[in-house]
Amino acid sequence: MAILAVIVASCGATIRIRAETPLAANAKSSPAPARTAAQAPAPPLPQKAFTFKLGDSTVTIIEHSQAGPCKLTFFGPHGNEKTSVRAALEVIRHTGGRVLEIKNDDRYLTFTTGGKKFVIDPNRIFSEEGIKKTLILNNSAALSDAAVAAVGAFSKQVLDLLKSESGNPWVAVHNNYPGRLNLNNVLTGAQAKEIFPNRALPLNDFFLVTQKSEFDKLKGAGYNVVLQNNQAVKDDGSLSVYCGQKGLAYINVEAQHGRFAPQVRMIEAVVSLTGSGHLPAPVVAADAGALQPKKDGQATEN
Repeated sequence: MAILAVIVASCGATIRIRAETPLAANAKSSPAPARTAAQAPAPPLPQKAFTFKLGDSTVTIIEHSQAGPCKLTFFGPHGNEKTSVRAALEVIRHTGGRVLEIKNDDRYLTFTTGGKKFVIDPNRIFSEEGIKKTLILNNSAALSDAAVAAVGAFSKQVLDLLKSESGNPWVAVHNNYPGRLNLNNVLTGAQAKEIFPNRALPLNDFFLVTQKSEFDKLKGAGYNVVLQNNQAVKDDGSLSVYCGQKGLAYINVEAQHGRFAPQVRMIEAVVSLTGSGHLPAPVVAADAGALQPKKDGQATEN
């Protein structure tokens, strides 16, 4: 990490975040910190592997943990979204918490059951309707009751592992690509209850939340954020929909692939949300305008 300059209270403890500079828009912001080649890589955090059955196949979820005051769990369901997991690991190294990542290099999981191969999106499995949709969308074979049951059993195991301490939000970390998923198309029409854009930030970097209190705090700190309409959102089996249906606080930390420093800052803000600390300001990219997507329309990432 770069030199840290501001001390804030978070998760009941003091952590260090980077210094802030004024933003010309509605919030404060600060430049991305520089890394030097001389900095040695940090040692790996303690790990634990959980192996779950998915039909006749197995899926491994790696738990990275660090003792500390913060008890949040950050979940990375997509194996190809490496920046998000790296950013979460960087934060919990200083605050405590855990990161769960599916051991995979692809967005999708492949499994077999009954001698047939199936492909699913692991963030579309948290409802029966979502399970059926991901099986239909990603496979040419007819919908199989055995496949639906296998994914349902796997989903329950993942949810049991993800269960957070009472009062803590469920947090997912994701990455996207320019011109695809962004603040304006992640939830379209009535599915979005409120949207706050900070025009100094790329629309690719945003939060999706299920509760108004988190929306207001992130908005006040100057982050791009969208509040899911839990009554109108379409059931695609994603974790945000599951949490919305259950009345659970959920935060998706979404940033463009490779934007490590901004996503670290976003995750620091999530940590501050659960404590008494002041939220750190977002990192403003020099190329924010160039990253604004040219057109909207419901996207399928995250």
